[in-house]
Amino acid sequence: MQFLNNIPSDFKLTQYFKTFYELYSVKTLPTQLSVDRAFARVLNIVNAKAKQKLLTVAPDRTDTDLQFEFRHLSGCSGNKAFIAFSGGKDCLATAIRAEQEGYKPTLVYVSGVNKSLPSERRHAYAVAEAIGYPIMEVKINISGNKEYNEHPLKNILILCLLIDLGAKHGATAFGLGNIFEENSTHGSLDYDLSDSFDMIRAFNRFCKGIIPHYRYLTYIHDNLQSFYTVYKRDKGLVSLLSTCITPDYRKPMIHRSNVRKYGSDCVLDDCCGSCYKCADLYLFRRAFGMVRHNQAYVQRCMEAKHAFDRHYVMDFDFDHKKYNRWGGSDTDGVQVLCDRCGYYIGRLTFDRDLYRWFVQDCFGNKHYPSRAIAVKICKRFKSIYKLR
Repeated sequence: MQFLNNIPSDFKLTQYFKTFYELYSVKTLPTQLSVDRAFARVLNIVNAKAKQKLLTVAPDRTDTDLQFEFRHLSGCSGNKAFIAFSGGKDCLATAIRAEQEGYKPTLVYVSGVNKSLPSERRHAYAVAEAIGYPIMEVKINISGNKEYNEHPLKNILILCLLIDLGAKHGATAFGLGNIFEENSTHGSLDYDLSDSFDMIRAFNRFCKGIIPHYRYLTYIHDNLQSFYTVYKRDKGLVSLLSTCITPDYRKPMIHRSNVRKYGSDCVLDDCCGSCYKCADLYLFRRAFGMVRHNQAYVQRCMEAKHAFDRHYVMDFDFDHKKYNRWGGSDTDGVQVLCDRCGYYIGRLTFDRDLYRWFVQDCFGNKHYPSRAIAVKICKRFKSIYKLR
């Protein structure tokens, strides 16, 4: 079992979450807890994924003490945004989009969560300096052993720390940089379940009940959109990003091997060049004309991506002759689009320099099981909000 230590006494949300984080660090999950019924929805996503009995919660069980702790935010203006930042493209793209919406983003590096990647901190501070955003750091000490490769509630812990820190500075808007097309259906209990958008959405319902004016910032639909957002802001930021997920102690040896095989321009410094995230980065750089084409390395990257994505199933296929790669039409109007989780309502934007369409926004933060249902809701959505 893992234990959270040295949590600041005024971090009340993290203190509340501490017990649940520790209980869910083992594979035998609880089935009865004294927990807020809204927060139980978050925990039940893990129980369901583990195919274990769901939590039973008394129907009138709510936590009002936390509402008292955040009451001072009722008079805040709401233009401060705190974004959890590990130096990666998704969280940076979220901060950039938040700034475009009128927020003043503050980046927050959480130290002590990814112990195998201490290089993240260096990247986070380098990117923050290059783009000119203020950055803060919050430290957490985690002891003991977990039975998962990655804790299934890791990102909820980060979000709790982010909210507690941001609330002290009058912030009511927060973001992690998670991607809309990721959900628990395709997530792995052992690896990336806490990236699931439906888990974050369940936690947001809980937060809205205790934090005045709470808003969770989500702008990024997929990896291509996040890379495009950073690329359009400043191409120089790409080489500063922290993308590699190979532990730091193994990275130099793998990096040297790949540089010998494919060249130093294909494999950036501080990247192993073999993991699926390094593969994504090279393929994006190549597609945007930032690096030469190396057919051997392209093949190596596709193999890395296939090895990681083999547990994903494209349940929502469509006619590629009738629709574009997003499952929609080449127009910037609000329309029905498609990804591996289902159909959703979104909008595309056309970049005249690159002469390509990219996802701009997704509305409603919800997937639908069929195009017919999504089309019906899209028509009503556009009618209510008077969108074309």
